[in-house]
Amino acid sequence: MKFRNFWIGLTLVGLIQSPALASWYKPYKDGYINEHNQYIVTMPKLGIPQDVIDKSYSKRVLFVNKKDQRLRLISQGKVYGEFYVTTARSGQTTISCDCKVGGKFRNIVLRGISRSYAKPVSYWIETTKYSYLFGVHDASWRKNFGTHRFLEDGSLGCINMHLKDIITVYNFVSPGDWFIIR
Repeated sequence: MKFRNFWIGLTLVGLIQSPALASWYKPYKDGYINEHNQYIVTMPKLGIPQDVIDKSYSKRVLFVNKKDQRLRLISQGKVYGEFYVTTARSGQTTISCDCKVGGKFRNIVLRGISRSYAKPVSYWIETTKYSYLFGVHDASWRKNFGTHRFLEDGSLGCINMHLKDIITVYNFVSPGDWFIIR
């Protein structure tokens, strides 16, 4: 039996492969209690599909869950960071894709296809699938992230983050790492 999991505090990560060791673990709520009486939440319960976890063993993963409006940084089956984001409002679309980080840029102006839209951002991470048209960036004009207010006050399609959070993401990923949005 093989479990990939992490401690609810995002500090202790374990990989259990031995059936004998797995007998110590008792199911509880949306995870289980280990032999040290620690409550462990399984990755799928956090909205992280198993195939995303598996991809983190070859490259780092920037994973966006549109349903819970969170971005998670995953490497070697471990969650290294979790951040609230804002995705597309009603009538707009944040794409779903399993693509790669195409590039990272600093201090640029994002422009819409019609060129009537122009927003300066400090950090921009783009996908390989849509290149300069789609990615994650800081949104200094936005005060709330991670709420269902995005339905009325969301982005035009990009993934918006708080400046302090995107700095961590920017430093964690490199071109060629997984950029997964679901």
